[in-house]
Amino acid sequence: ELKTDRQGDAVHLEAIVSETRQPDLAAWQRGVAEIETLIADPSVKSFHVRACSVDAARITFSASDIPGLGWKTFHIVPRPVEEKSPRRIPALARLLLPLAKLPIVQRLASRPQKARPPYRIENNLLVVEALKDGTLTVTNKATGAVYHGLNRFLDGGDCGDEYNYCPPTEDPSAGPGRRLVAAPRLKSVTLARSPAQQTITLNLELPTPASLAPDRKSRTRHVVPLRVTSRITLTNGVPRVDILTTIENNAKDHRLRVHFPAPFAAQKAEHDGHFEIVERSIGVPEFDGSWVEHPRPEVPQRAFTSVTNGQQRLTVANRGLPEVEVLENMDGNAEIAVTLLRCVGWLSRDDFPNRKGHAGPFIETPGAQMIGEWAFDYSIIPGENDTSPYQQAYAFEAPLRAVSTGVHPGALPAAGSFARVIPSEFLVSAVKRAEDGKGWLVRGYNLTAQEAQVTLQPWRVFKKAERVNLAEEKIETLRPAKDGSVSFTAKGHEIVTIMFQE
Repeated sequence: ELKTDRQGDAVHLEAIVSETRQPDLAAWQRGVAEIETLIADPSVKSFHVRACSVDAARITFSASDIPGLGWKTFHIVPRPVEEKSPRRIPALARLLLPLAKLPIVQRLASRPQKARPPYRIENNLLVVEALKDGTLTVTNKATGAVYHGLNRFLDGGDCGDEYNYCPPTEDPSAGPGRRLVAAPRLKSVTLARSPAQQTITLNLELPTPASLAPDRKSRTRHVVPLRVTSRITLTNGVPRVDILTTIENNAKDHRLRVHFPAPFAAQKAEHDGHFEIVERSIGVPEFDGSWVEHPRPEVPQRAFTSVTNGQQRLTVANRGLPEVEVLENMDGNAEIAVTLLRCVGWLSRDDFPNRKGHAGPFIETPGAQMIGEWAFDYSIIPGENDTSPYQQAYAFEAPLRAVSTGVHPGALPAAGSFARVIPSEFLVSAVKRAEDGKGWLVRGYNLTAQEAQVTLQPWRVFKKAERVNLAEEKIETLRPAKDGSVSFTAKGHEIVTIMFQE
C-alpha cells in the first residue's frame, strides 16, 4: 500500500509492505500513478519516503528523562526469549531509535483479558480503579488523596442551535444539579498489562432519547443506544491517567459531557488560554431582561482546566476539546465537565429561551447532529497546589514523536534540547527561523502574575542575541554567556521573544 501526503512543496510517502500477505495491486497501482503525477509537478521540491512492514512488532517502552523541547535516542535490541514463551521480536526492531542501549523485557505486552472486579491498574505514582457504574477512582500515592466518580458520562437534550446551547424546558438536564435519568451501563471490561503500561478498557452503553419531541420542549420516549468505549492507560513514571474515549452516536438533539468531580470545594477555576492562564469564577452573573442572551457557565479552554483548594488540585487536560464548565455539584464540591458532543440540526433558530432572535441564517444543518463514531483524547492529572500539572497537561497536548532510523553517527548528540529554560513557569511557545531567514527565534511567556528571572539556553552557541517584539523588531541587545545562554526578566504574563544570530 502506498500513501501520499502533500504539505506545501514537500510530499511525504509511506509504503507499507508485507512478506506474508497478498498485495492489494489496485491500491498499489493507484499510489504509483499518484506518485508519477507528483514527480511531474514542478511545484514539488522534495520527497520524504518512509517504508514499514506490517509484520513488524510494535514496541512500547517508557522513554524517561527526555529533555524538554528536545530529543533522546534509544537503541532497541532483542533479548533471548525463554522456552516457555514462543513469541519473538522481529529483527526490524533492531533498527528502531538507535544510539543508546535500552534492554527489552521478554514480554512487551500481554494480551487483553476479560477482567473481574476489582478492575485495578497502577504505576509507581497512581492507582486507578474502575467501578461497576463505569466511573473511575484515582488515588495519588504521593499524597494519599482519593478522587471518586471520575469519567462519568452525562447526557442531556439540546434544543438550541450551532451558536447557543439550550436544554429543553421539560428535560431533566435543566433541573438543579443536572443529574440526568439515564446512567451508562457497564457492558464489559478488559485489562492489559505490560512492563511499560497498564490499560483498562471499559465498554459502556448509554440509553439515549433518539431526538427532541416534535414540540422541541422535551425529548422523545424512543431510546437508542449510545455506545461508549474508554481506554484508560497508566504509563510508568507518568503522573497522568490518559484516556481515549470512542463514542458511537446514534441520537440527535443532545449534548454529551464527561464529568470529573474534585474531592474539595473551589470558588474559581484556571483555564489554559492564549499566552496566559485565565482565572474565572464558578457560576454565572445575575440575569435580567436587558440581556440578549442568557449567561452560560460554559467557557473556552485550550490545553486544560484546573481547580484547587490551596492544597489539592485536579486538572483535566485535552486535545481539541475547547468547551468546559466548572460547576458546584450536589456535594458542594467543584466538578469539571468537558463537552464531547453537541448535536443540533440548525445553524440558527429563534424559538428557544436562551437567546432573543436569530444569531445567523435559519439553515438546516443535518451534519451537525454528529451521527457516527467519534474519538476524544483527555487526561486526568491529580496533584498538589503547584504548576507541575500544567506541564503535564502541555506534555499531553503535544505528545512525543517517535522516529526510527538506521545506525549512523549523526550531526547532533544522542540527547539534547532546542531550548532549556529556567524556571518552568516560563513556557516556550515557539522555536522557529526568523521571518527574514537571518536568525532563530525562541518565544515564550510567563505563566504567573509574578515577575520571573529567566535563563534561556539554545541548542548551540550563537554570537548575538536580541530581545525583539512580535514583529521581530529589536528591543534590546542581550549578551550571551559562554554556554550560549541569555538571562532576562519576564513580567507577569509577559510574552518574550529572543532572536539568536551568528
